[in-house]
Amino acid sequence: MSRSSLDYRSARADQDAPVLARMAALVAKYPRFDYRRIRIFLEREGHAMSWGRNWQVWRLAKLQVPQKRPRIATGRLRP
Repeated sequence: MSRSSLDYRSARADQDAPVLARMAALVAKYPRFDYRRIRIFLEREGHAMSWGRNWQVWRLAKLQVPQKRPRIATGRLRP
């Protein structure tokens, strides 16, 4: 292994830092929106990326849409 590859640091983390921060802020504001809808918001703000890259950033940030809570039956019957 060459010595130059030992000190290699990917520049991707520096490029994704503002996108990750904005994505986390949007998810906090709109918790039921998934990565597809968040991508549309990011694109409007100038953070254009492909669907696949958006998914990678979403998973890198460990974001997920919360599960819907089941409806609770009230037990009342209609007359």
